[in-house]
Amino acid sequence: MRKHLYLILTMTLLFKQWGHCQNFQPFLTLSAPERLLYDRFALNCEISENLVVVGAPEGDLMSNNAAQIFDAGYICIYERLSRGDWKNPVKIYAPSPQEVGHFGQGIALHNKKILVGEPLYNASDSTSYKQAGRAWLYYKDQFDHWRTAKALTPKEQMTNAWFGYAVALTDSNAFISAPMMKINGTKLIEGAGGVYVFKLNDENQEEVQLLTSPMATVGEQFGNALAANNQTLIVAAHRSDLNGAKTYNSTGAVYIYESTVGGKWIFKQELRIPMPVGYENFGNAISLSKDYIVVGACQDSFDDKNLNRIKNAGAAYVYRKSKISKKWELEQKIVSPSRTEGELFGFSVSINGDKLAVASPLKATSKSEKDKNDSGSVFLYHKNKMGKWELIQTILPATHSVNFGSSVKLSEKWLGIGAYRAELDENGQNPKIDAGLAYLMEY
Repeated sequence: MRKHLYLILTMTLLFKQWGHCQNFQPFLTLSAPERLLYDRFALNCEISENLVVVGAPEGDLMSNNAAQIFDAGYICIYERLSRGDWKNPVKIYAPSPQEVGHFGQGIALHNKKILVGEPLYNASDSTSYKQAGRAWLYYKDQFDHWRTAKALTPKEQMTNAWFGYAVALTDSNAFISAPMMKINGTKLIEGAGGVYVFKLNDENQEEVQLLTSPMATVGEQFGNALAANNQTLIVAAHRSDLNGAKTYNSTGAVYIYESTVGGKWIFKQELRIPMPVGYENFGNAISLSKDYIVVGACQDSFDDKNLNRIKNAGAAYVYRKSKISKKWELEQKIVSPSRTEGELFGFSVSINGDKLAVASPLKATSKSEKDKNDSGSVFLYHKNKMGKWELIQTILPATHSVNFGSSVKLSEKWLGIGAYRAELDENGQNPKIDAGLAYLMEY
């Protein structure tokens, strides 16, 4: 096994199982080459059949001939060969990396193409375009190397837009959000956000559409999270206010778009918390799989019956598209099996077919005051014969204070889990504060 890929032969993760369904088992622990303090590796991750892409947007760039570039950010690509072994990881920084660029904040993987956002990049005219952001599309060349062309940027750049904060890829489109951008309506709306649609051609990527919130409010952050397939685009705005007889601040919203025959994306439906009280953070994370959407609301304080308030315990909402009405309907609200204050259940979510993963990165896993904080847990659900999502597995970290579940990603065969505050490397050695680890589990 390669230096940075360690086959787990002994149990390094603890897990509980319910029922008789097949469960995920520990397989690999991934760490970055030349890991550094405060890299926060695995803040996000993407998985396909034979590729794992892990982001460290706060990772530093060390050079033998130049000064350290703080928080430039990087991604690591792990590739499994057809015979089952893994290639050495490829560590990629942005072309012309910049301090506090946060390359790797947004990652999308589709058909062996990788889209990477660098939202805090300052454009050449840094006075006008501070933190304007940019994104990069990577692909394999004829020599099996990862390459990128010129950066993707909006036709009209904007300061403090954070273009590249969240990204999504389909066969023909790249979606890149700018959740802090201003938009102009009857008045200037600060931090309303937008999502840019790029058409993917063989030789270039062309901006073809800009989407903004149908109900834009100040600080809504439309585009803080994205999910897409060829027909459907899901855009979250986790700080959206709900205005009516009473205003519910930052309760959050999710907007659904569909593709037309001509390739335009049109707004179809808005999703909201059924019984808002404000500050639920609905839409902090989203995931899409065929006719299912799961929405994280990590600051939701009520249980699945909207009772028993526990501050910031969190929740996940599962929606299913009706075959009759063609509308997305709430199927089930899911909460942590043992709700605790501040655990942020729903901070990261991922759905694939009849499997669902929900993380609580601040879940206490020990009664000890010394060890209980920031450990985290990941909960696995399966849709049973009664049509309900039921808990089948709970995965706990082997050590405390790692934010286990800072990211989760399901594929047909794999479950990736980020622990961006992990200090030890894949061999349980060489401690570095907040260096981060990613865990790959096999189904």
